[in-house]
Amino acid sequence: MMSIFKKEKEEIAIKLQEQRTLFKKRNTDIQMMFLEKLGIIKEITLLNTHHKNPINLSLEINAIKSKMTIQKFIEITNELYPGYAGKLKNAFPDLNLSEREIGICCLILYGFSNQELALFVYKHKDTASIQKWKTRFRKKLGIPDYGDIRSFLLDKIAQSE
Repeated sequence: MMSIFKKEKEEIAIKLQEQRTLFKKRNTDIQMMFLEKLGIIKEITLLNTHHKNPINLSLEINAIKSKMTIQKFIEITNELYPGYAGKLKNAFPDLNLSEREIGICCLILYGFSNQELALFVYKHKDTASIQKWKTRFRKKLGIPDYGDIRSFLLDKIAQSE
């Protein structure tokens, strides 16, 4: 009887290890794909700085945006940081954060610069619109002027757990 349980336990341990391996591989694949997309967006930022033809640049950005939407960033963020979007909503229940605001918070979490945010969100390199958005968002969340949004959000989420 004991040997049957031991054998079942070993089989379960093997299956569990296989599942962990698959999960690790899937997680690594997701991270690699995401980092690749971030790299492409950062390259576009560099291209934009030296780009002579804004029409071609706009086409490149649109091609990436068609594959990596704000919703996709939220999905990937939730895989890399389990439940991030939900935790963000729970941390600010009275504010009714929009999907776009949550998506931009995800991009900020990954360290997007103002220029990268402007390119991805507004399709141009003018950072004034992102700076205005950040100012309004800081006021909405009660973050001091020029406070670090990323650190504030991570602290707030950690407190709400």
